[in-house]
Amino acid sequence: MKFDKLFGTVVLLMTDPVRAWRYFGRKSSYKGMLVDFLYPMMLLVCIAVFLGTLFGYSFDAERIYPAVINMIVSFVTILCSYHLISFLVARITPRFVGAEPQRHCTDKLTCYSMSVVLVIEFFLALFPNFRIIAWIAQFYTVKIVWDGVEVLLPVPENKRLAYTMAVSMMILILPVIIGRSLSVISLNL
Repeated sequence: MKFDKLFGTVVLLMTDPVRAWRYFGRKSSYKGMLVDFLYPMMLLVCIAVFLGTLFGYSFDAERIYPAVINMIVSFVTILCSYHLISFLVARITPRFVGAEPQRHCTDKLTCYSMSVVLVIEFFLALFPNFRIIAWIAQFYTVKIVWDGVEVLLPVPENKRLAYTMAVSMMILILPVIIGRSLSVISLNL
């Protein structure tokens, strides 16, 4: 895992999404996308959740179990969210494009568009008092999806806004639903 490459990818996505999408469209493979981006981001988020839960207000040995449970919930939430969103994006894309797009394009769109959500989860795990800033910042996902659709998929201009909003809402809403559901389930563990 090359965290400097991961940091560069996140910074490029946040500062210049069009250039990032052009780079990902040419260079990024499915395996590379998972190994170089999604899995390291999941690792960082899970570590942040563990540490945030463990050292939330004060260290207590009794907080280790909830920290591990929260870390597992976070891991499963991110993994399930990615795969569910990727599946749904692949299913709705033909309606907007008019043909079956290459699956790796919809997978890239899903994975890299989740970057804002993952970065926000990382920071909220460590600094939970910044919820309002994170809530506002998550809407940058729409910009990243908009630019990704332009570069990766041949969505007609008259359908691009609807497609962008559909994908963005999935990326913003489904992880919350999955995470809350898993949190409720984990209360009984």
